[in-house]
Amino acid sequence: MSSSITSISPNSFGGASIAVSGGAITAVSITDLGANYTAPRLEISGGSGNGTGAIVTFALQSLQTFHTSAAIDAAVGDVLRVAGGKGIVTAGTTGGTSFTCTMVSAMRRHVPNTAIGTLAPVLASSGEWSLTRPVTILGGLDHLEGQTVVGLADGSLVPPTTVSDGCIALAQPASAIVLGLGYTSQLQTLRMDVENISGKRRIVPSVTIRTVDSRGFFVGPDFKRPGAMIEQKNRSTELYGQPIEFQSGGGIVAPIFAGMPTAPNPLGYEDTFMNVATSWNKDGYVCIQQSYPLPVTIIDVVPNVVIGDEGG
Repeated sequence: MSSSITSISPNSFGGASIAVSGGAITAVSITDLGANYTAPRLEISGGSGNGTGAIVTFALQSLQTFHTSAAIDAAVGDVLRVAGGKGIVTAGTTGGTSFTCTMVSAMRRHVPNTAIGTLAPVLASSGEWSLTRPVTILGGLDHLEGQTVVGLADGSLVPPTTVSDGCIALAQPASAIVLGLGYTSQLQTLRMDVENISGKRRIVPSVTIRTVDSRGFFVGPDFKRPGAMIEQKNRSTELYGQPIEFQSGGGIVAPIFAGMPTAPNPLGYEDTFMNVATSWNKDGYVCIQQSYPLPVTIIDVVPNVVIGDEGG
């Protein structure tokens, strides 16, 4: 099928036309490319201009064909995860040994999947790839009947949901789902009592927390008062609805010339600066809490301390 774009965000100009086949954009024609975009995207609006429109993100790679060592069933819309990348099946197979995907997340490792001369394809090892079908109803949870579960679905949070008839319903289709009973983890610093401040009131209006591979934690002066804990903001550059990246160092070094071998960045650690909803007291605690099913590794806590008088 084909569709016509009537507006493009962030700037509107001339318009563009796209061709769509099997749920994938196969061709784009834009009359004015524009310039100086940091995160280009296409936004499709209705012909009347009503509504907020749908966001279309570009595939990072073209269609890729994958081969298997045994017969496999792969339906259009299934999700392949291999070599750190992710693809959506656009040409499936029933009992065949090859299928085609549109890669929506680039593979981070090279996995030759076609024959090179007389050499046979190199296949990803068992456990290093998966082919799953997105679902909105997840069953097999009879052992958790009546319990409240949380989890992750394609990297996005599954809020507390009660299991009914051994199933839960997801807000959006997902193909990689982890669920379980939730729990809360807490960390509290020792009372701040260094030289010359013993007995004096102090306030911690802000704090810098150094983390690695962390996401979604709360920070405050105590765990008790309503509103005392402030959530660390997760989303930065990701589009709404896309999974949020963990705070972490590393990643792949961007190539600075054609054909440059890929290599990981040196490991780094995120420094998260947060304001603290606190008041004058004689403790100066910093409290950190994680109630989401997300990892948190705290390396360092650096409070910004203001010292006052001895108070009454």
